[in-house]
Amino acid sequence: MQNQRSGIKRQAVLLPAALLLASILGGGCATNKTLLAEQSSRIDSLRAVNADLAGSLAVYRDSIAFYEFIDSGEFVQEMRFKDGEINRLEYTLAVCRDGGAPIAIELVDDLFAPASARLTSAGEERLSALADTIRYYADGGLIHVEGHSDATRPVGDLAKQYPSNWELSAARASAVARFYVDGHDFSRSLFRVLSFGAARPVASNADARGRRLNRRIRITYVPGAAG
Repeated sequence: MQNQRSGIKRQAVLLPAALLLASILGGGCATNKTLLAEQSSRIDSLRAVNADLAGSLAVYRDSIAFYEFIDSGEFVQEMRFKDGEINRLEYTLAVCRDGGAPIAIELVDDLFAPASARLTSAGEERLSALADTIRYYADGGLIHVEGHSDATRPVGDLAKQYPSNWELSAARASAVARFYVDGHDFSRSLFRVLSFGAARPVASNADARGRRLNRRIRITYVPGAAG
């Protein structure tokens, strides 16, 4: 009986102690979880700051490299090169917009038999004199051969073959391109034939002199268009 009472007393003493220990341990785990969460948040914050600093460092390094690039003189050389490229491209654009850089303008009356698209021997000689110039440009682009006319419409037998100045101008421009291909061994792919008829006069069609100037073949070079 006495032993039972002693056991009960010991249990009564141990039970509150166990409860106290459990409370302390439970509170300690909760405290650790809070501390770990705070530390994790702090680490994330420091990583973000470190990333920002790394980005700023890269910017500063680029800035230093840029100033060194300027001081070395390479910046000026690079700018001059870029300016040269811009000027070249602007020139090419302007040339293409205008239909090409003029190589020659030949009057139809100096190349063809009257009221026809047939080259005369004198006309072939004039065109042959331009062959070397055309060959000089042959590797860098295209050669445009433009046919232009006055405002007088074809009549008679000429009108049966060429109903308008557009067809007549096309036939004359084609004859010039064909002469270079057949007579001077140029590639057909080098030439583009265009006909403008009376659409682009350079003088008045009201008098004979103006009409003569308007009847012309314009040969131009268009850079960078080959292929």
